[in-house]
Formats: sequence, structure tokens, C-alpha cells
Amino acid sequence: MILIAKKKRASNGNIILFTFSIISSPILAEQFNFTLQCAEVAISLFIFDVGLFFFFRSFQRRVWIIIAILCFTGLGCYQTFMTLLIAMLVANLLMINQERISWRENRNYIIWSIVTVFVSFVLYSIISKLVNYQLGIVSTSYLKEQILWFSNPILKNLINLMGYGGKVFLGYGKFYNYSYFLTFILCIYNIYQHKEKKFYCLLHFCCLLPPFLLAILLGHSEVVRAQITLPIVVAFILLFVPIFLIIKIKSSIIF
Repeated sequence: MILIAKKKRASNGNIILFTFSIISSPILAEQFNFTLQCAEVAISLFIFDVGLFFFFRSFQRRVWIIIAILCFTGLGCYQTFMTLLIAMLVANLLMINQERISWRENRNYIIWSIVTVFVSFVLYSIISKLVNYQLGIVSTSYLKEQILWFSNPILKNLINLMGYGGKVFLGYGKFYNYSYFLTFILCIYNIYQHKEKKFYCLLHFCCLLPPFLLAILLGHSEVVRAQITLPIVVAFILLFVPIFLIIKIKSSIIF
């Protein structure tokens, strides 16, 4: 994934560590072991990454947003790409807010992000319907049936979500470890170090949330292979939040 801050660029070493911490995840192994869709997801992830690159470049030259939107129309390939996109947009905003930037700049970034995601989703929906119509494909109720809020009692769904959250937080099972717990501790500590920056602190919680968005929508945990947002968010926080802390410590020493 490509993360571009306003004035700083991550070192090659950090980018390499970031990448290896993702591809070594058991969740990614489970995803690409599912041969029915592994090539499709791999290609879509590459296109997604290209879209991120041009989205971030669009702040310097607006015309690049066209390429970004075209790339993001592939979000429908795999529903978890939507949570992944939200995670990456929030992560980039978190990096930008290491520096003191104006509320206007933050507002413009958020609006630009929402508009881009919305237009991409609408374009995908139109293309999807046209292709289905042209090929005579009838949509099934498979996705709707995955949303248990329509069929299960609310309490049961809440228990499902708490159980899933507990597994991730405590590292229970072969697909999870203590990394998310460590990211949570890191975020709390970084929030404490920057408690005077309210919006910056809020972004830490927003960064921790995307891995669970699809589960919240469904009322239960999605299949493990679809949880690819989790290792990417964990990798970002474990590698980049300590850098933010070092910058804070150095600034305190200097001034």
C-alpha cells in the first residue's frame, strides 16, 4: 500500500517491513489458499493500490482523480475492499496530521475522499447492472442472506460481534495474535502523548475501527479470508505510530 504524508515520505526500510508484515499474515495465506478467487483478488488489490496512488496524487493535480475513480470501481469485486479503502484513507489522514494543518485542509481531504468513494460506488453499480443485463445474469440473495440483522435477534448478533472482537483483541486462534492488542496500546499511548490534538487523537480510533466495519454491518464476523483489512491496519499502526512517537520525543528534546 502507498501512504503519502503531506511533507514526509516513509523510508524504504519501513515500507519493506510494512509489506512483509502483511504478506506473512495467516489471514492473507487463507485468502490466497482459496483458489476460487485468489487470482481475482490479487489483481484487484493491485488495481486498488494503483487507485490509492492516483488518489493521493490528485491533491496536487486534480485530473488524476479520474484514474483513481476508475480503479476504485473494482471495489465491488470484493466487499472487504470498501473497508480497506476507508482504512487507508484514514491512515493517510493520520499521517498528514502529524504536522499542524488547518481544519480547512482536513475538511477538504474528508470531502474529497467521500465524493471519490461515492462516485466510484455509483459507477460500479451502473457498470454491474449493465453487465448483468447484457449477459442475462440474475442477481441472487446470497449477499443479503449474510446480513443477520434481518433474521437473528439483536442480542444474538451483539454477542457474535463481541465474541469476534474478543478473539481479535486477545489473539485467540491460529489466525490471530497479540498484534491488534499491541496496536491498541500503541494508539492509546500516542493519544496520551498528543492529548492536546483532539482531532489527531480521534483519528487513532478511526484507524482501529475499519477491520470491524463489515462485521458490524453483517451482525457477525466475516469469513477469515475476507478479513484482509485487519493485517494491513495492524501493520500500519505497528510500524508508523512508533515513528510518530519518536518525532514527538525528538521535538520535546529540541524545544
